[in-house]
Amino acid sequence: MRLCFLLIATVITSVAFSQNRDDRKGHLFLKVGPEYRITPLPYNENSSPSEPGYLTDIDSQSAGFVLNYSLDYFIIKDLSIGFAHSFHYTLLNTNTYHAEDFGMTKANYRLFMDFHLYLDFHVKVFKTNELFLRAGVSLFNRNSKFGTKQSYYDSDGNYIAFSVVNLDYNYSPNQFALGYKTQKLELLAGVYYSKQTEYFNTPVKFAVPFVKLNFNLFKF
Repeated sequence: MRLCFLLIATVITSVAFSQNRDDRKGHLFLKVGPEYRITPLPYNENSSPSEPGYLTDIDSQSAGFVLNYSLDYFIIKDLSIGFAHSFHYTLLNTNTYHAEDFGMTKANYRLFMDFHLYLDFHVKVFKTNELFLRAGVSLFNRNSKFGTKQSYYDSDGNYIAFSVVNLDYNYSPNQFALGYKTQKLELLAGVYYSKQTEYFNTPVKFAVPFVKLNFNLFKF
């Protein structure tokens, strides 16, 4: 993790970059940076967990540091459309559920990937700085697929056979954020929000706050 931040800082200091509000229409900007996802806001813990939800620590899986890169294209000087790709190494399943049929033996981790599509509306507040509002949709927890074993028994309790069921933690939250932008830096604070996740059997309001720092690298 320290090496990643060092490489980002090295690239930033080596790139001469200048962004003018009035000539960014029709241009594409490449950005990189870290993000921190805070523990999810309180949700209805009495809701019925789904089968995948039983097998993980929801708060631990949803929180932590994330690295991302993004591409922002300015449709007009105050409105841009963006795409971002995030990576975070996080908890997949825990060892807290010991039912033999599921075959889970210990906690394990995996590199999750998220994809984001969003619109930013910019408002000039100082000569070179701006505020912007972001709204978008995300695809969360890709690469989270795993298998569980389910055993079958006859009426006398004798083992007959087993099957493997594939599960995952994929869901698609909305994204809302407020950002502050200088020529080279962006600071955002926002929330990922969804009523439908793989953690519960019924709709539950699930919100993950986040803060993000982006560095402008290149303009195309």
